[in-house]
Amino acid sequence: MTLYIVHNNVTDNFHAGVYLMEGATQGGQIIIQANQIHENGVFGLLTEAAIPSRIDFKWNDIWCNKYWGVKNLACCDLVAKENYWGSPGGPSAGPAPIVDCIDCRCHELDQRSNALGNGDEVSHRVHYDPWLYRSAMCMLDGSCTNIRIYGSQLPLQCGWNTLSVPVTLADEANTIPKIATLGKFITRENIVVVYKWDAEDDVWVNVGASGEEIIPGQGYYIKMKSESMFPVLYNAGPSPGLSAIPLESGWNLIGAPWGIDREDGCCDLGDQGRWGVAVADLEDDEAFKQVTDALESIKEGNGGTKGVAIIVSPSVPGQYEAWSASVTSGFWDPVKNTQEMATGDAYWVFMANPATYAGFEITPFYFPAETIHTIHA
Repeated sequence: MTLYIVHNNVTDNFHAGVYLMEGATQGGQIIIQANQIHENGVFGLLTEAAIPSRIDFKWNDIWCNKYWGVKNLACCDLVAKENYWGSPGGPSAGPAPIVDCIDCRCHELDQRSNALGNGDEVSHRVHYDPWLYRSAMCMLDGSCTNIRIYGSQLPLQCGWNTLSVPVTLADEANTIPKIATLGKFITRENIVVVYKWDAEDDVWVNVGASGEEIIPGQGYYIKMKSESMFPVLYNAGPSPGLSAIPLESGWNLIGAPWGIDREDGCCDLGDQGRWGVAVADLEDDEAFKQVTDALESIKEGNGGTKGVAIIVSPSVPGQYEAWSASVTSGFWDPVKNTQEMATGDAYWVFMANPATYAGFEITPFYFPAETIHTIHA
């Protein structure tokens, strides 16, 4: 048996917009899709359902609920990916527990999540990445041409990190000043500086101060005062999104332009799941590319000359793995050379001659028809 809760305007309820009691999923699946859940007295969705894996909760707009957009009181994790939380930056962590005892020996449990956006609040034991950074309604009614309007995130460690993004970023989050408006990802309090290397002029450029666009294929250095996440919001934009970066003779800092997850690892904390960014630190297979494949476009320089000569994976706290390699005759043998490059990291390459470095990810990603047919049932 399947219960459908679809295409509703759920608002102005005293307690919860949607409340699933403990036995709600005992009889079968519950599909909650394409709803507008907003301005409810405490919760947008409150669930105590004992089998949250039977809840299909996505493509909803959730905003301005007083305390929690989604709160999960069940023992197991709820998948709430591909929802819009009222802000491009996705959901926020939720309110701190209330201490309300005279002797301070009892208090509410802390049920906040690790979400860093500034949208509606989401509790612990809720999977929200990837999220929609625009209203799900525009995706479903075709007004945004059914392109993938997703937000996801890459981890940043305290101290120096290298950084790269796998695809062309959406206008809402393609510069450091814009990202600073999305929540607690990158703020004046937790960031020191973001640099790119200008290979033509041999100088560092502070892209945080200049407001330059963060582009796929380009590598960056970012220094953080504390651990955080870098938001990756992507869509089609005005172009297909394939990256191509001209490299100069000498040292260049390149990115890792691949890693949008294609596999639906929806219930595994070690996998963002389909349409999120694959994370190397979580050992997601889709975050890695063999170096011989990754650098194929710069194997030769312009005009058939020698291209890349040396590659270095920097030794900084946020790098997945530090290593270096000379590009000798055996380098391009994928059997002998099994070194990998990782999504989110940047790499130094020494070019004997100029070349063009090509990326691997392309947008838009269109929704196949079968993925949205259930909301019309």
